[in-house]
Amino acid sequence: FDEKLALIADAVLKSKLQIESMFELSFKNPKEIDSNTINQFGYEAVNNKIKEVDYRISHFFKRK
Repeated sequence: FDEKLALIADAVLKSKLQIESMFELSFKNPKEIDSNTINQFGYEAVNNKIKEVDYRISHFFKRK
């Protein structure tokens, strides 16, 4: 049960990060996209957040 729950949590959290990033960037005027926006919602920022999700999910479910 924990394995399935970990997979579901992982998929939901990663999808949420990717969707938030896409919507944040898609609703901005290209002229408004600055380095701060890229640092928060760009490809590299989302990948770093996904790595953090991987770590937290594995850490949480290993302790149980």
